[in-house]
Order: sequence, then structure tokens, then C-alpha cells
Amino acid sequence: MATLRDWYGRMRPTAVALVDGTGLAHLRFSLFYHLDVPLLCAFIERWQPDTSSFHLPFGEMTIMLHDVYRILRIPVTGRLVSTPGTPSDVVRDMGLLMARPIVQGDIHGGAIAVSKVTQACMREEIPDAEQARAWIWLLIGCTLFMDKSATSFHPTHLLEMREDLGLVPDYAWGTATLTFLYRELGFASRGAAAQVAGHLSLLQAWIYEFFPSFRPSIRTGEVGADEPRIMRWDDAESSQQIQRLDHYRRRLDSMTEHEV
Repeated sequence: MATLRDWYGRMRPTAVALVDGTGLAHLRFSLFYHLDVPLLCAFIERWQPDTSSFHLPFGEMTIMLHDVYRILRIPVTGRLVSTPGTPSDVVRDMGLLMARPIVQGDIHGGAIAVSKVTQACMREEIPDAEQARAWIWLLIGCTLFMDKSATSFHPTHLLEMREDLGLVPDYAWGTATLTFLYRELGFASRGAAAQVAGHLSLLQAWIYEFFPSFRPSIRTGEVGADEPRIMRWDDAESSQQIQRLDHYRRRLDSMTEHEV
């Protein structure tokens, strides 16, 4: 996120206007600097893929589309977000988009390093429209559809912005985000998964919204009615100790509906 914020600040006004026009530029502030891993793990353990919900002592709860809208302020209705083709196809399409094409050798395990995109597209000579497209593409890959690494992302969702950035607000990004998170929670809650992909800051903010006993401090200053609610929570660094995971497990096991 620091790279995206720095890049945003360096873009020319025309490119910034194109980025802002997508309605997604605020997502550069949608990731917590510090994830509460024990808290997330305690909830992921209770995720049931068959019902797409967390199973709790008093019943089931899940993240809904209106939660995604309130927390992230991205559209949940509109055009279908697709992920057509293979990494090779995406690389070919990127060659039509960027002045310095990403080459096949830059794709490893279906993912591309964030540094490859920034090296290719942050340069001053890149046309404003191409730079804006690359910025939004990287933003989406590093927030809504984050993979399990901190340094790469999967090269999808390029086609949604290849022709006209003005069409980006017409897509149901929130629906695709939630679908992807549901799928990744299903993978992480089964087997020997050691990591989970998806917008985990969205999950953490949802927990804060509905489970008051787990909330951190609220940031100084009010969050406007039209601003993402994820911005209201203080994400101070927390200890990643196994004792905290045990505490969260016991707390969830004894929780009642009156505490939600």
C-alpha cells in the first residue's frame, strides 16, 4: 500500500483524475497495517464452506453484501467481474496496454511481482491513461483479490479496465470481493492450510463491527456517512501469541447472541 500511495502522489493531475473517476482510489487506505492474526484464525476455524458462514454457539453469521458496501464503499451491483484466460493470456494483453510489456518470465506460479508492475509503469514517460490503468489494476490485485504473499498478485481483472477506465465503476467489485473471500476462507478452514488469501482487512473490520468485545479503539475524528467504515478502526499492532488465540477461542465458545 505504501507503494501505491507513493505512486498516486507522483502521478500527473490527468492520471489522478482518471484514477479518482473509477471510484476505487480510496481502496489504497483499505488495508490495515497490522492484522490481528489470532483473532482472524479463531474465526476462520469456525467457517463452514457448505453454508458460507461462521458457526457460533448461538447460531450462524456471515459477511453480507451490504456489509462489504458499508465497510469498503465499493459497488455490489453491476457488471459481472470476470477472470478469463490464463496468465499467458493476461501477459499478452498487458503487452497491448503498457509501454514496457511484462514478459512471460515475469510470471511465477501464476502470480506477478508488484515490483515488476511498478518498474514498468511508474516512469514519467508512461502516458497518463496507461499509468492510471496500471495503478488501478495493481490496486485491485493487492486489496480486493490479495494472494497469500506480500510481494505479488495474480494478473487477473485487467480486461475490465483495458478499454475504458470510465466503465470500472459499473462493475460489481464488492460481489466479486466477497465471493473470492468466501472461497479462500473455505480453503483455509480445511486441510493443512497455513495462509489465507482475500481481503482479510475486510474480515477483520467486519468482526469489529459486529463483535464489540473484540474492538480496538476508534480513530480520532468521525468517519463520514459516505466514507468506508474500515477507516474508523485503529489497527494498532498486537501480539501474535498462541495465548491470544486460545483466549479468542474460549471467548467465542462462551459467546451469546446478546454480545453481538
